[in-house]
Amino acid sequence: MALLRRLADGTPPIPETIAAPIRPVLERSLARSPAERCQTPAELIELLDHALAQLAAPVSTVPGIGQQAPDPAERSGGEAAQPASRTRPRRTG
Repeated sequence: MALLRRLADGTPPIPETIAAPIRPVLERSLARSPAERCQTPAELIELLDHALAQLAAPVSTVPGIGQQAPDPAERSGGEAAQPASRTRPRRTG
């Protein structure tokens, strides 16, 4: 009975955790009607290429996101503080 209900309800929505550029590829690939799916491998490759191009493009307009971190010496106006050593000092003697 659960199988019949799932077939009648159609494809479940794509989870929000899936990247936005990938969602149309999945939706089209999982379309109920064969006419709505990609008709050739080349068509699927074109959709995937478009999605990958969108994933590779910078999308953030928030300052600092997607940019290289500034050098600490430049930020403080002087020498950068040295990171604390994570190793124990060697015992001598």
